[in-house]
Amino acid sequence: MAKNMAPDVWTAMSDATNKNNVVKYAMREEHFSLSERYFGRMYSWVVTYCGRNPDYDSQLAVFDLEFDPVDYISLSVEELIKVLGKSPKVIRVLTANKLPIMMPTGMAPDNVKLKSVSEKERGRRADVIRSDRKFQARVGEALSQRFVGQERSPHVELQIYDGFVSWEDQGVLEEFHQAPLAKRLSLLETLSDPRLRELGHRLLFFDCPGQLSTHQVSEMNDWLKARLLNEGSGLPWTTIPAALSEVEDLLAGENKGNEGFLGEVRKFLEARPKEMGLV
Repeated sequence: MAKNMAPDVWTAMSDATNKNNVVKYAMREEHFSLSERYFGRMYSWVVTYCGRNPDYDSQLAVFDLEFDPVDYISLSVEELIKVLGKSPKVIRVLTANKLPIMMPTGMAPDNVKLKSVSEKERGRRADVIRSDRKFQARVGEALSQRFVGQERSPHVELQIYDGFVSWEDQGVLEEFHQAPLAKRLSLLETLSDPRLRELGHRLLFFDCPGQLSTHQVSEMNDWLKARLLNEGSGLPWTTIPAALSEVEDLLAGENKGNEGFLGEVRKFLEARPKEMGLV
């Protein structure tokens, strides 16, 4: 139905399923519409290609033409790294293998953020960026270096930007998810990325602990206990003590009509450690 009612949209979205097509489109078009969904709402921008990560060829940078490139075209790599981390985003990251929503500018949604920029000015801004290869190279370097030098988090969930997963490890991951349970532990040991090994051991611990040694199960139980019962502050997840504290605060506040529900939540949290064998 979509193919018949909106063939141009269908073609554009079909092309986006292929990484190479996405890269070619972004680099070829003078400018185009890019849309992304945040918290249930769709946002769109008219952008132009402005760089590519030399260490990860699927990661492109696009410049929001709502902004005047004159203010950014001479920035150093270090300054561009700061721009990448600021909001509103002047330079957006487009990952070619994640089905980006790209359309010709003429098909841009009505809410696209470019109403104050004329078509002529839009073309001028795009030309400034697309004709400056040195700027594009610096943007690419900024993409590559934007997480370099940051203090490594002790939590694996916050280490996702510490480096890209190698092609070899990606192959092992695919085999891991298809392999019988008895073979998965041995596959984990072939991974070179410690982040993946840690996450893999967690999966085995929760899904099939019988595949782990007694020592490994003991270590994972200690990890889970520390994870859920930690009474420290500043952790990037909610522990059971922290959740209980929040419930107590809510019960002490103005929550008329919710006392029964909050009481049930408190009972659940108080019983959970024993149910999980943590105490």
